[in-house]
Amino acid sequence: MRIKITTKNIIIVIITLCIGVIILCSYKYYSIPMLPFPLQKNALENALSASGLDWVVAKEEILKDGHVLFWLDNTQGQPSAIVSSLESKDKRILQINFLSSKDPKSNIPQEDWKKAIQLATILYGGFKNSSEVYDNFRQTYNEKAVIDDVPGSLSEFRERIRWENELNDIKCFLGFGVRKKGAGLAEAEFVSIIFSKTKD
Repeated sequence: MRIKITTKNIIIVIITLCIGVIILCSYKYYSIPMLPFPLQKNALENALSASGLDWVVAKEEILKDGHVLFWLDNTQGQPSAIVSSLESKDKRILQINFLSSKDPKSNIPQEDWKKAIQLATILYGGFKNSSEVYDNFRQTYNEKAVIDDVPGSLSEFRERIRWENELNDIKCFLGFGVRKKGAGLAEAEFVSIIFSKTKD
């Protein structure tokens, strides 16, 4: 039995294949979904667990429509970070500020930097995987990092390291502070993570 192949059948097959490829590529490219902003407490707790950070949500504050703050404590019960999520008509912003102290236990240790960046990556979404931003940071640090002097004597830091890149149309910023000039990333403290995207 011969199957009659018509132009209409060929067009339907081509369209179906194109749709399938688009769906497959979209899924692969953005395998981390974008969570609704402002973030909900359970979404933050799930992301903390997925990133491997042993922190707890200590406090939640709703500032205004579309803007929520969460205070996170470390395993010693010390305040460690503040997570801010905001969505407006033209922008979507996630900011994580790590609390600095003379007691090094209050700041996030370097062995947890990857986990902290993964936390932000999971919370913001729109990335290939939870390591995409961290891996890109490690690969492009020498090329993209900028070291600035911190003017004035009121700051505990003498230098600031800024790393910025754009991945998947998302602006990614990592900020570090260095107490001793010229010490670089090896002696830096993690200060902040900011992910933002301007809506079309």
